[in-house]
Amino acid sequence: KEILSRYLPHVVISPLEGTYLAWYDFSYYINEKYIKSFFQAECNLAVDYGSWFGEAGKGHIRINLATERKIVEEAMKNIIKQLL
Repeated sequence: KEILSRYLPHVVISPLEGTYLAWYDFSYYINEKYIKSFFQAECNLAVDYGSWFGEAGKGHIRINLATERKIVEEAMKNIIKQLL
């Protein structure tokens, strides 16, 4: 959260609710039409897409944080690098 907030202040990060699944709203930065190709092809990340969960999820991704902090930080830095 700290890393993304510093470089991409318009990403909305939903509060965790006792889970390792984090929701991020990237709609300010990425058009829904390109969200899959951005995260798959440009960031090389496997995420869940908010659109899979209904209309309200468009522009969002869900990332599983149940891994080493280092891996999550690398993923966030990669997203930032691709967007800036």
